[in-house]
Amino acid sequence: QLFLKVNNINAKKNGAGFKHRKNNKFLPLKGFVICTCGKPLTGYTEKIYKINYYRCNTKGCSGHNRADKLNEKFKELLSSFQIRKKFIAPLKLQMKYIYEYHNESNKDILNALKYNLNTISEKLEKVEERFVYGEINMELYNKHSEKLKLEKEAILKEIENSTIKKSKFDFYIKNTINLASNLLKNWELSGYCDKQALQKLLFPKGIMYDKENNSYRSFEVNPIFALINTLSISYNNVGDNKNFDNSEKFSVVSLGKNLEKFMWF
Repeated sequence: QLFLKVNNINAKKNGAGFKHRKNNKFLPLKGFVICTCGKPLTGYTEKIYKINYYRCNTKGCSGHNRADKLNEKFKELLSSFQIRKKFIAPLKLQMKYIYEYHNESNKDILNALKYNLNTISEKLEKVEERFVYGEINMELYNKHSEKLKLEKEAILKEIENSTIKKSKFDFYIKNTINLASNLLKNWELSGYCDKQALQKLLFPKGIMYDKENNSYRSFEVNPIFALINTLSISYNNVGDNKNFDNSEKFSVVSLGKNLEKFMWF
């Protein structure tokens, strides 16, 4: 599943000789692909021949592109981020490094949070004790206990976000590998909304279509797929005869900073 909220593009303007349809399955890149002028492409279906097009609505910007051609070009882009079987083992190894790095780097933070949690819990017990023995009235009890409970809840949430259970992490990795191994197929078999969700998962800020060079350029790539690309480049550099188990920890575990981004899988 994709744990991502995606805004649907709703183009309602009707023009002569073509029609707009919300969630047109033949126009999954609508609103996602950016023209070189900086505006997102819209989409429409030509009424006579029923041909789908993407276009830029910016005045003076020539932008009518056959949807099937841009869709095929996007499939080529997807293929470059799809992980091959020989990369699955090194990807799992890198994920292991990330898991260890994340938990190790958060040790001090976690200890501080637990200390604060213990302090808040003690304060809450004292407030409850004073209320029981009649040292404070109901109004003061409610005032102080509610404040402490909110602080306690906030700390518990921080602790939860700062730790990753091994079982949960393994589940995420399994889903991530499954998605990355069947990226193109998943996109092709998905409906309009799921296609858009998958696109935004890979490229959170969308992609730009360069009509002159007939190519796509990404603004930002999801860290997990950036890692796949790194693995591909590194594998090609070291050659098929090298053992990945002894290779360096790619990107110096820089994904630790963006862990939450690919933990959405």
